[in-house]
Amino acid sequence: MRRVWWICLLWSSLVSCAENYALRYPGRAFSTQPGQRVVFSTLRGRTVIRGVEGSRDIVVQGTIYTTAQSPEEADRAAQEVSVVDESVPVGPHPALRLSIRGIPSISSTRFESQLLVPPDIRLEILDGPEDLFVESLECGIKISDGAGDIDLQRISGPVEIDDLDGDIHYLDGAGAVKIVDRRGSIHLQEITGSIDITDREDDAIVQSVTGDLRFSKLGRGIVRINNLDGKLDIREWNNPFPAQINTVWEKDGESARPAPSSGPPPPEESSGGKKEPPAKK
Repeated sequence: MRRVWWICLLWSSLVSCAENYALRYPGRAFSTQPGQRVVFSTLRGRTVIRGVEGSRDIVVQGTIYTTAQSPEEADRAAQEVSVVDESVPVGPHPALRLSIRGIPSISSTRFESQLLVPPDIRLEILDGPEDLFVESLECGIKISDGAGDIDLQRISGPVEIDDLDGDIHYLDGAGAVKIVDRRGSIHLQEITGSIDITDREDDAIVQSVTGDLRFSKLGRGIVRINNLDGKLDIREWNNPFPAQINTVWEKDGESARPAPSSGPPPPEESSGGKKEPPAKK
């Protein structure tokens, strides 16, 4: 028992002596080809990706945060963190595969990374447990996310998101959107292109969209759909709360149709004509 007590005392003293350190990542650059597929795998730490004209390189910058007993220990932890090229040169147009390495799962180390990328790459993100911000891409993006918020702005091309946990915000996009979200709110605004959403838990807002919207709600949450210029197709609704739908234009030249803010979701469109609002009680 005395030995256990001394071990606990020693551990407490070591933890109390630890300090937080921030060290700049030395940076790396990776060459790309126009339209090349690029797969980037993150670990612990927020990731910011910006499309920038004028270079064919992906430039990785950032700051490494860690907790250590001394500056020397912090330097050793930071030197373990790297972005490595794990590409396999197969076929005429191989993908560029970049991964963050050197952050043990039990450590306090985090890498807040920023990537400056050519806007014409086809980007895929395998994202870890923290936030992701992406802006100004021309060929769309595909995201597989474990946790943390996703924030997209000014994306052209198809967007595909498979999200386990965390909020999704997407503003000012042009291209088809497909989202499978298990937990966390969804906010889409000013999108031109068809949208397909399968949502389980939490709230969702879709507004100022030009394109058809297909929506499946498999759990609880408030859903608001405002100013949709396209056809609305609610495929599945296992939600005790009704959809709150404001204005939908279903066909060119057709006047705006306000939908009720209470009651069941709008009925499916029949083959003979457009949807009819539910009868008032």
